Amino acid sequence: MQGFGASYRPSKTLSLDVGYTHIFFDDSPINQASTTDGTLKGKFESSADMLGVQLNWQF
Repeated sequence: MQGFGASYRPSKTLSLDVGYTHIFFDDSPINQASTTDGTLKGKFESSADMLGVQLNWQF
């Protein structure tokens, strides 16, 4: 997993936060037999991206 974030405060009462994360998953094999179509063999390669944005206003 890799990620980073940043915060920006343009005034005493307002701030903006941003964060990003990329998640790596292990490859997953597939070996599925079917009575009508034969056998499916292979592997899945997966990952996920997450982005978060937050605006804060203090009053």
